[in-house]
Parts: sequence; structure tokens; C-alpha cells
Amino acid sequence: MKLQEAVVGVEHQLRPRLLVSARYVHKQLDRAVEDIGSLDATYNEIYTVGNPGFGRATVAYPGVALPKAVRRYDAVEVAARRPLANRWAFSVSYLWSRLYGNFSGLSQSDENGRVSPNVGRLYDYPAIMFDESGKPVYGRLATDRPHQLKAFLVYSTTFGLNVSAFQFVGSGLPVTREVAVLPPSYYPMQYLGRMSEGRTPTLSQTDLYIQQDIAMVRGTRLSAGIGVSNLFNRGVVVSNYVLESETGAGLTFNEADLYAGRLDFQQLFAQQKVLRDPRFLMANGYQPPRSARIMFKWSF
Repeated sequence: MKLQEAVVGVEHQLRPRLLVSARYVHKQLDRAVEDIGSLDATYNEIYTVGNPGFGRATVAYPGVALPKAVRRYDAVEVAARRPLANRWAFSVSYLWSRLYGNFSGLSQSDENGRVSPNVGRLYDYPAIMFDESGKPVYGRLATDRPHQLKAFLVYSTTFGLNVSAFQFVGSGLPVTREVAVLPPSYYPMQYLGRMSEGRTPTLSQTDLYIQQDIAMVRGTRLSAGIGVSNLFNRGVVVSNYVLESETGAGLTFNEADLYAGRLDFQQLFAQQKVLRDPRFLMANGYQPPRSARIMFKWSF
């Protein structure tokens, strides 16, 4: 694989105990390594490992180029922080970002994070890199969160009580419908393009940690603490079931019609009597519920 990354930033001390910063980050994938598939005359899947869009992997269909793997990340972050002094400190940051392309990455974010580097479903068959109008599928990738706000505050009292809180607020993740095509392979196809169903709801979480230090005999110290994740027990939806066709069913189509933009997949559903999965677009993942950890430590 070949990747590029560039980072530029600046930090300035406005006051003795206040620092502000800004930075820009650009990352891009130049060449991916992926298994590139096709079907033989008896519909067996045949694979070769290469660079999609380069060398021998440049043709999706006669007269149609195989899309190159694209993954571009751009972000601008501004932040302010106060180092610990006079028993308190804070930091706050805002990040705007854009993760765009057609390559879901080594962790296969299009497949719920399946850890199978370089052998995902993405290029297993050329047609699944296109939408129903015959155009290459590019768009916001599955882990794209355009807006993220983070804040951290810590306070230490004179009697050994330490309190810290962390707040996160971020945009929801893209929701993209898929349909299984070309049985018995059942390739996943994003036939309406990426983010066809919008985004999951905005994600917000507050974490809290409290610790009390108590001086003991002969210079020893007892510490007792509690850490609470998701303090307000928010249960935001973080993923949806996106496969439209029912399990064990898939659509077939004429590839010449696909690349000519003559297909309507809703008509294919009706014509081929393929049923929709009853779970389609229902929530299938939620923000983890509130949890707490209690800690005791004796230092000597």
C-alpha cells in the first residue's frame, strides 16, 4: 500500500496559563492492496491480489474503468487548554473532518469492522463498486463524523478530593443501504450510493471520575475512587441493519444494463419477488449503557 500524510499546526500561549492551538491534517490513500475478484463460467469466485485501478486491475467491464481505491481524510481542529495550576485544569477542542472515498480501510468499516485486512468484500466483483445508475460509488465513509466537540475538566481540593469530567459530542455515522446481488455469491452492493439513509443520531457522552486520597500512618496513603462512563445513561443508536434483501436472497441483473444506467433496483425487487428483510433500517447497535468502576489503592 501507499499512503501520504501531511500535518501543519500552530500553538500560542495567550496567557501564562492559557494555550490555544490549531492544526490541519490531510491523509490520503494512493494505492490499496486488495483481493480483486471475478466469476468463471460456473459462477465460482476467482481472486487475484493487486492494486485496484492499476496494472491488470483497470477494467470493470468492456469500456468501463475499474474505480481506483480512494480514501481521503481532511480535518481542522482548534483547541484551548489550561495546564494544571491552582488545583484545576481544562481542555476543550472542536474538530471538523471529512472522510471520503470508496475504500473502507483495513478494518473493513463497511462490514461492521471485520478485521480481515486486504481481503474484504469491496473489490470481490467489479459491479458492486457502482450504483444502480452505473456510476462509481464515492461518498462519506462509514466512520465519518464531521463534527466532534471534546471537553475535559479536572479539579483538586485541599482535602484530597479529585474530580474530573469528560464530555464528548459528535455527529452521527453514515447509514448506507445495501442489497445482496448475484447469488450464490451474494455480493453487497450500495446501489443508492453512500449515506443514502442519512446518519445515525448525534452521539453525546459524559464520563466522570472521583477520587479521595486519605493520609494514613507512617506516610502511607489510601485512595478510593469511582469512575462512571456514560453518566446520564444515554442510549443513542449507533448503527442500523442496512441489508435490504432478506437472508439467502439476492438480485440478479444484466451488467450491460447496469453500466448503461438502465436499472431500477426497486423494480428488480418486484420482478424477481425478492422480499425485504424485516430488520431493514432498524437499529441494531446502541451506545453502551452507564457503567461504573470502583477502585481502592493503598500506597506505601
